[in-house]
Amino acid sequence: MSTTAKSKNWLLPLEGWIKINTDAWDRDRGSLGAALAKDDKGGTLLAYSTFFEFDDPIVAETATLLEGIRLARDHDFRHVAFEVDCEVVTKAISGHVKYLPWEFQSLTMECKMLLHNFDLREIEWIPREINTGAHNLAI
Repeated sequence: MSTTAKSKNWLLPLEGWIKINTDAWDRDRGSLGAALAKDDKGGTLLAYSTFFEFDDPIVAETATLLEGIRLARDHDFRHVAFEVDCEVVTKAISGHVKYLPWEFQSLTMECKMLLHNFDLREIEWIPREINTGAHNLAI
């Protein structure tokens, strides 16, 4: 699918797919994570935010992706494209990061495990300036 990262604008998911964008924003004593799910017509299906007590922004981004994956599973979405604006997270999920701090590693492993719940799935890095929906929800 990999289309949004090559574009300068957020793109709709393919027909029959759901796209979930996630983002985390640093706050006092933690981070706020947000997930935004849209269907192939651009309709908003879910908007979700939560507070994490993680000070590390990469850990917060990973925890936010995990929440997005859980939301997709809990709503029985079958074909899901996840978009994240933290490239380290997408590389860790795909196995391209060798050393992971324990907190990051634990969250990454749980993401990988839960991704098996979907018939079709992908995780893609997108530039921060394209991830405006989830970003605006997180700030």
